[in-house]
Amino acid sequence: MEIIHNQKLSNKHSIIYLTTAFLISVILFYIDEGLYSFEWMKSIGGWVVFFVYTILLFLCQCLVHYLINSTLSYCVINKFSHHSVIRNDNS
Repeated sequence: MEIIHNQKLSNKHSIIYLTTAFLISVILFYIDEGLYSFEWMKSIGGWVVFFVYTILLFLCQCLVHYLINSTLSYCVINKFSHHSVIRNDNS
C-alpha cells in the first residue's frame, strides 16, 4: 500500500489563513493600548507594523498546517506500514 500525502498549502487554505490573520490583526490593533479606535490607520508606521503582524500570523498558521500534516502523514504511514504476521500453532 502506498500512501501519498500532499503537504502543500492549497489556495483555499491560503485564503482562509490570510483572512484570519488579517482579522486577528485588525482586532488586536483596535484594542491596542486601550484606545479602542482605528487611529493607527492615520500613520504609515502603523500600517507597516500591521502588515508585519499579519504576515507573521499568516506564516505561523502555515507552519502549524505543515507540522500537523507532516505529523499526521507520519502516523498514518507508520500505522499501515507494519504488517502483523498471524501464526497458526495448531500442530
